[in-house]
Amino acid sequence: MATFPAPVGGLNIADNLVMMPATDATVMRNVISQPYGVELRKGNVRHATDLNSGEPVHTLVEHLTANSATAPKLYAFAGDEMYEISAPGDAARVASLTGLSNAVWNGPRVNNASGANRILFNGVDNGIWIKNDFTIARITAAAIPGSPVAGELDGVSPQSIIGGTVHQKRVWLIEKNSTKGWYLAPEALSGAATMFDFGTIFLRGGHLAVLATWTVDSGSGLDDMLVAISSEGDIVVYAGVDPGSGTPGDWVLKGVFSAGRPLSQRAVVRKEGDLLIMTQFGLLSLSKAISSDSFSDANSGAYLSRKIQYTLGQLATDLPTTFGWEILPSPNNNLVIVNVPMTTESGQFVQSSITGGWSQFDGWDALCWCKFGEHTVYGDRDGNVWRALEGYTDGAIQSDATTITNGEPVLGEVQTSFNFFQSLSAVKHAKMVRPTFIGGSKVDYAIMVNPDFDYDAATTPGISGILGESLWGTALWGTDSWAGTGMSGTQHVWTGVPGIGSAFALRLAIRAAKPVLWASYDIMYEEGHGI
Repeated sequence: MATFPAPVGGLNIADNLVMMPATDATVMRNVISQPYGVELRKGNVRHATDLNSGEPVHTLVEHLTANSATAPKLYAFAGDEMYEISAPGDAARVASLTGLSNAVWNGPRVNNASGANRILFNGVDNGIWIKNDFTIARITAAAIPGSPVAGELDGVSPQSIIGGTVHQKRVWLIEKNSTKGWYLAPEALSGAATMFDFGTIFLRGGHLAVLATWTVDSGSGLDDMLVAISSEGDIVVYAGVDPGSGTPGDWVLKGVFSAGRPLSQRAVVRKEGDLLIMTQFGLLSLSKAISSDSFSDANSGAYLSRKIQYTLGQLATDLPTTFGWEILPSPNNNLVIVNVPMTTESGQFVQSSITGGWSQFDGWDALCWCKFGEHTVYGDRDGNVWRALEGYTDGAIQSDATTITNGEPVLGEVQTSFNFFQSLSAVKHAKMVRPTFIGGSKVDYAIMVNPDFDYDAATTPGISGILGESLWGTALWGTDSWAGTGMSGTQHVWTGVPGIGSAFALRLAIRAAKPVLWASYDIMYEEGHGI
């Protein structure tokens, strides 16, 4: 008999199957790697529905005022309309704005003497200004060039802006299909805009795709860097405050680095003292890349996604311009969520901030993500907004302020790495397996062993069909019709799992509507001699 921990190392699609650690897995579906075991992820709750008659939700924005006693508000863009959807429920929503050209809006939060503001742009329409008191105004071109008033931009049309950032108290804006950035006066959210052209710095050409600020020490101060990323993957880093001051040392080019192409504006995010960039080569940690100078090697320590890069790279290659690539840290859940857009249903790669282990989520057809108070929310392609990682069922519905109807139990699936039990050549006969679950509710589960790099599922008559079709194909997930047995409490029961081979991997499916932790498993086997 041998005992192994649950695969807390997470999903591994990078290492050789023979040499893969016992703490890793080749399938991690709807589960999370935790220090003490593998945990079934939480569910989701529908927060709002039928926005703009079911148009896809392409943007979610939280706006929090400078008054900490005032609750934040949540805004959604679907089709040609903008909605305020802070209160949950199925009630019909009244649009805050109509007649918009598209629903893809990006822009920074701007703090100044008036309080907290949010400015948003979509590259076609006039900008949107959500003020500190939640009133909504538009940002237009200056009526009198050279004399802009509040809410007007001078020097560049707001209809050509697709997003931006705040660096050293200055708003920086991105002009679409160009290499030009535009910066405003300190703490201004409109007014005179001054052009700064990054084109001569981009080594491989392309247009300005992303502007971000990189806070090296996790705070805000003179060591903040402005990061400009081209559509071809050049990363330009500047230090300083005012490009136009003319003072030596006030605006310094720190370096130009070549990485993979960024997949979207929303696939770049600040996390503590780091800047995470989702590129065609994987999820890049800028702080690690600067220290190692390893921008173009997907196997280097600069890429947090090394273990999943084979699949992630294929998806980035096949879907480089598909809308929906996004990164969202979820601090309350100790997770980093990488949204992967698909043709019919999106999925997510999810990394534990504690263990670094990766897993995959499916069943959440997200097009955009947002933090809203203590919640993590996403919008789907059917006009719905959902609160993710809440409750323990998928598809729960909140119909009004107090009523939530549960959905279906969450379905999780794991296949461990293959284990030779310290003998590569000997043939073994698997007899029984005993998983250890910790949970206070009945758990339906299916279990078997797969011998010698097999990913087939059990076909026992009458007990198949717990899990549906995998999101990302049988090459990764294998087949997923599984058996189930109801148990409750701490569960530690032997199950017969016959199999013959040199190596075995445990295949496990879990269905539950309460917290479940898989801690370890025992396997009883007999080693052949002279075979």
